[in-house]
Amino acid sequence: MMFLPTYPFKRVVSTIVAQNGLRRVKSFTGCGCRRYATAINVRNTDGFNKIADQIKRSENIVVVCGAGISTPSGLPDFRSEGTGLYDNIEDYELTTPTDVFDLRFFNHNPRPFFRLAKSLYPGNFAPNKVHYFLKLLSVKDKLRRIYTQNIDTLEAIAGVPDKEIIFAHGSFHTATCMNCSAKYKADDIKDEIMNEQIPLCRIDGCQINLAF
Repeated sequence: MMFLPTYPFKRVVSTIVAQNGLRRVKSFTGCGCRRYATAINVRNTDGFNKIADQIKRSENIVVVCGAGISTPSGLPDFRSEGTGLYDNIEDYELTTPTDVFDLRFFNHNPRPFFRLAKSLYPGNFAPNKVHYFLKLLSVKDKLRRIYTQNIDTLEAIAGVPDKEIIFAHGSFHTATCMNCSAKYKADDIKDEIMNEQIPLCRIDGCQINLAF
């Protein structure tokens, strides 16, 4: 992947679109102003060329992304048949799949979340071409911000600077005590999560669940 910054934009975009089965790609430029938002059909070579050319001309790119960019790395999403959380709800002892991310449910029973965290934890998966493409945008000084729903931190592992990433749902970078707000790095509690133990705050007299 060290050669990725030298790849032609058209080749990178074509690879990403082919890999993820995208049919339409939205490119947002100009600090989020609506008049700069365009949708380009990428079903043919002309579409690839148009989006590559637009990326070349753009100087303020904002990326909004979710689970789909990490599934090529092997991470499950919610709805993929066979591997998604919806198809494996019994493995996590849930009534509904979304309970695993519900704070009230977490306070009552944090075990399903940490069981899921074990399967998604940093070190289990590597960034793919999409994540490295985001790094390429950063290297080219075109990327202004990534707003990601993912907690896997693969954007950061790929080399995108932390200052350019907004983790909308938190991330595995740090865990926080829900009582005293003490911070813990992912490596600090990795052994507990890998052993399917509930990580607790280590401050004397606290011992409350940690949350990412």
